[in-house]
Amino acid sequence: MIVVSNSGPLIALAKIGKLKVLKELFGEIIIPKAIWYVFLRI
Repeated sequence: MIVVSNSGPLIALAKIGKLKVLKELFGEIIIPKAIWYVFLRI
């Protein structure tokens, strides 16, 4: 399954310590560079 998302859900899951849920649900996660840079700035 391919999932596309903006940075909002990534940031929210990271803040509550549940970022690993994405890997558990979807396996491989691909984050575009632009979204990764936004995520790192938070």
